[in-house]
Amino acid sequence: MADGRLTEIFLAQNIKQSRKDLEVDFNSNFDTHEKVLSVIVGGLEHANFNRFASASVVWNISGYLNLVSYDLKIIGRDLMFAEKDWQRKLYARQAYLLIYESMNDFLQLLGKPLREAVSKFSDAEVCKQRIQTIAKKMNEFKAARENTLKSVRHTAIGHRDKDMLVQLQAIQSIGWLEATQILSQYDAIVRELGAVCQDLMNRTNDDLEIKEGKQAK
Repeated sequence: MADGRLTEIFLAQNIKQSRKDLEVDFNSNFDTHEKVLSVIVGGLEHANFNRFASASVVWNISGYLNLVSYDLKIIGRDLMFAEKDWQRKLYARQAYLLIYESMNDFLQLLGKPLREAVSKFSDAEVCKQRIQTIAKKMNEFKAARENTLKSVRHTAIGHRDKDMLVQLQAIQSIGWLEATQILSQYDAIVRELGAVCQDLMNRTNDDLEIKEGKQAK
């Protein structure tokens, strides 16, 4: 417990010293998310309009990913810079809720429809393996962190226990250091999935839309 507290103090000091540079990095990242979101919306609307079903699957998961990643970055920034313990616990609860909900959604989105979509690529098996690797990491993260996420989500943020003491106990169980670790671990998986989605989006025009356009004719 004492070691954890010392680590939190050390982390807080490092963040305080590096805050200006971190703010620049966060703001640059937010700008990128805004631009990417605009591109994805256009791509998804184009695929939907032309009834390119497989391309729509790719663009939709990419858009869902962008929304989650954007929210995660904003919550992560607030969690990182918060100095009051209650603020940290609030931002941690928001992060736990987002992670708990989205990790289960991702496991569904990485399932059959996406794998059927990439089966039309010339290197379909490579694409499927990349998807499988991400799904495995997501499942491993879920196995390791689900109980922590669920206990907070079910009693103090997604739902609030009507027994005030039960709710407060869940809130007080949250540690800033653990919360930052959980968020960082999840963000790493999200970023890895983002790289896969970026590659799939870049190839939809050549691989998916052409094939689906021929089938439509």
